[in-house]
Amino acid sequence: MAGAEGGMMSSMLLFELIAITIAMVFLTNVHPSVRRRL
Repeated sequence: MAGAEGGMMSSMLLFELIAITIAMVFLTNVHPSVRRRL
């Protein structure tokens, strides 16, 4: 069971990482001013 829990935890972390990346790309595409500030 420990292996399954570890897999679920890593998949959740991966999902969060992908969600953050998509959010960053979406924000930079919607708000060009954000890209200028960064």
